[in-house]
Amino acid sequence: DYEEALQEVHHPDGKIERVFSNGRRSVLFANGTRKEQLGNLYGGGNIVFFVNGDVKRSYPNHNRVEYYYKEVDTWHTTHPDGVQVYHFAGGQTEVHNV
Repeated sequence: DYEEALQEVHHPDGKIERVFSNGRRSVLFANGTRKEQLGNLYGGGNIVFFVNGDVKRSYPNHNRVEYYYKEVDTWHTTHPDGVQVYHFAGGQTEVHNV
């Protein structure tokens, strides 16, 4: 699917913001970090791509946050009830209750 950028703004600090026809907003920071605000796509939420390869996905409609640690190939999910689940590269899963 092609997305047309409706607006692109270059800020003095090097940040570039783009707004797309499907409601998605993308912000590229001067340090290379990129934040995608999904709008109505996939139920809303945000995805941040860090320069070290880490990824943070936030889903406000579900009150859930997922964080990927690239260096150790591990996903960490925080659920609305405070339960934290870790999925390790080797297939191990740990659940931490509050």
